[in-house]
This record gives sequence, structure tokens and C-alpha cells, in this order.
Amino acid sequence: MTDRRRRGPVALAVSATSAGLLAALFALAVLTEPGQRADVAGLALLTAPEPILAGAARLVRALLPVVAAGVLVAVLVVAVRRRAGGRALVVGGLPLLVLGLATVLRDVVLPRPFLGAHGYLHNTFPSAHTATLAASCVAVVLLLGRRPGGWVTATLATSVLLAAWANVATQAHRPSDVVGALLLVGVGAPWAVLASRPGSRDGQPTPESTNRR
Repeated sequence: MTDRRRRGPVALAVSATSAGLLAALFALAVLTEPGQRADVAGLALLTAPEPILAGAARLVRALLPVVAAGVLVAVLVVAVRRRAGGRALVVGGLPLLVLGLATVLRDVVLPRPFLGAHGYLHNTFPSAHTATLAASCVAVVLLLGRRPGGWVTATLATSVLLAAWANVATQAHRPSDVVGALLLVGVGAPWAVLASRPGSRDGQPTPESTNRR
């Protein structure tokens, strides 16, 4: 069995687990009255007070996606020049895929029943903003083509946490929305990982495949 075939079941397992947790979170936080009540309580607790923290949260929410998009495009250009462009484009398309899925789920597929005055009446689950930024960070790591340094990992992880916080702190999303967004990324990210690590590159053996001989 090739390394790529071994990774296929792992990707499927991680993706399926993330999808199951996403569905369970939605059922609990959105479709039940205690879940909606707990969600709005978390929103009230995490809302940033005016003016300093709230202003900072709004700034973070506005700037982080722009910065993440710029970094992703730069890394994608380098990756396309360094190796097969098709695989790099597939990985680089992860944020767009996640954005589309999150938007369709939030605005078309998932309902929000009225179970009491628990925050917004319209559905906000999952957060497309958080999901897209998290997916962009995953894509950047994969496009680097090697294990990133500690500072890169810390910077990207901090960016995701800041985005999640800013979306709740500005009352744009409930806490469950941002957790659901991260789980949605967990559905798609394993397949991007699989696409970024093929068994061969441009017809030449990869170092991993060479070492296994």
C-alpha cells in the first residue's frame, strides 16, 4: 500500500469525525432551548466592552482576513513556481471551498428555530469569517512545503484564535458559530493535506518515497 493510500482512510476518518462533531454541535447549540440560552450567555460574557477592547476587536476582525489573504497569495505564487501548480492551486483553494460551504450551510441549509428570545433570530452558524481565515492558515502551512518553524505555527494559531475572539467580541457571531467554523475546516483540511503530499512530484520520487526504498 502506498503512503498516499494509507493517508486516505486517515483523512476520511478525520473529516467524518469533524462532520459528526459539527452536526452534534449544531443540534445542541441551535436546535435546543438550553443550547441557545447557553450560547447567548457566552456571547454576553465574551462581548468586548467599549471603547478600547471593542474597537480593537472590530479592527482585528476587519484586518485579519486581508492580511491572511495577502500572505496566502504570496505563498501560493511561490509554491506554484517551486512545484506542480495544480496541487498548489488545489490547496490554495481550500479557503474558497470552506467559505462556500459555510455560507450555504448558514444561509440556505441550516435552520434556526425560535425557542425564545436568545439573541439573533436569524441563523449565524457557522461563522464563514472564522472558517475562511482558519482555512487560509491551514493552506499557508501546507503550501510552505515543509514543517513550519515554531514562530510561524504560533503566529497562525494566534491569528485563528484572534479571529474567533473578534467575531464573538463584536457580537457578529455566537461562540458556537466560531467553534462550528473550526470543525468545518476540519472537514475539508484533511483532503487538502492529502492533496499536498502526493506520492510523486512532477514524475520524480519524493524524498519520502525514496527513503522507503
